[in-house]
Amino acid sequence: MQQLNIIQRLIPQSRWPVLSPNPMPNPHWIVIHGTGNDATAANEIANMTNNNGRNSDWGVSFHFAVDDREIVQGLPLDRHGWHASDGNAPNGGNRAGIGIEICFDRSGGPRYIAAERKGANLVAHLLHERNWSIERVRTHQSFCPRNQRCPRQILNSLGGFDRFLTMVQGFLSELNVAKKSQPPAQIGTVTLKNGTWNVKSTPSNQGRIQRTVQANTFPIIARNADGWAQLTCNGWISPSAIASDNDPSFNTGRNPQQTPQPSQPQPTLEQVARQVIRGDFGNGDDRRKRLTAAGFNAANVQQTVNALLANPPRPTPNLPLLLNNAPPTAPKKTAQPSQSLDDLAREVIRGNWGNGAERVRRLTAAGHDSRAVQNRVNELLR
Repeated sequence: MQQLNIIQRLIPQSRWPVLSPNPMPNPHWIVIHGTGNDATAANEIANMTNNNGRNSDWGVSFHFAVDDREIVQGLPLDRHGWHASDGNAPNGGNRAGIGIEICFDRSGGPRYIAAERKGANLVAHLLHERNWSIERVRTHQSFCPRNQRCPRQILNSLGGFDRFLTMVQGFLSELNVAKKSQPPAQIGTVTLKNGTWNVKSTPSNQGRIQRTVQANTFPIIARNADGWAQLTCNGWISPSAIASDNDPSFNTGRNPQQTPQPSQPQPTLEQVARQVIRGDFGNGDDRRKRLTAAGFNAANVQQTVNALLANPPRPTPNLPLLLNNAPPTAPKKTAQPSQSLDDLAREVIRGNWGNGAERVRRLTAAGHDSRAVQNRVNELLR
């Protein structure tokens, strides 16, 4: 959580009777909201602290407000808030949910996009810390479907809440990988020539530029047969940038006593599309320029993004990733498997099938065993 730079401006305990009258020792949900206005995170927390709601004993309150620059915390995570419109429902959004408000929800635009991305990162860290799965993430609307369409910008966007969950899952996967991986051993150092040099995502001139570095001596953790050196802080340096090295494993570009390390494989079209969904390549013209500069076919990547965000999802197109590639032979069509019980249960958890009797009717009308689905929902939420 420290790398998120969370600013704590917790409400005073004198405000607990109105804004957080009960402890929340075992939160169960993360509830996503849009503020419905264009105020900053600091202003949202300040307004919450002084807010009495519609009467003197029940004010609106939430745990975090997120804008394009910062995350501000207003409630302790062991106290409940009033943000989900479901009163004191047991295990509901108010009494068992961590409330997150994403700022600039009224007008949208670049500042909102940045705030949404920062919010997804915050959600991933909260899930990671608690060893929770993404099924714990809900919308405000899922707790009050008749009266609330919140978060509005997310629900109205292409891909809707599934798009936001995909972004969260991307951050969560990176955190899980970082937790499991051990730091690789240093094998030597390289000293760069004078000037500014690009650090690439892969050991090739077609790799994406991650950052630039100045002439200096850097520790390295890998060297491939062509002389590319991998820095300990990740990223690859071209052999043309290296003035000298202290690397016993490498001898004039190829050590006959060692098996050369293969270059990192080219990412698949779907992998690049998921990086686009996470926001790694920016938006609009900037995204197209960055994809093209990395050697990718921007139009084919966009088609794959659209397929991944379609609701219901459709098969991703089998298109070439790199520029100037001939399209591959169309694959043979195969029968699609029927929807699994786990998939149905997760859709129910996300609120796709409604609530109560309406959910039972819709599941039954679609040919599903509503009782079996509910049992699986209960198992996933334990």
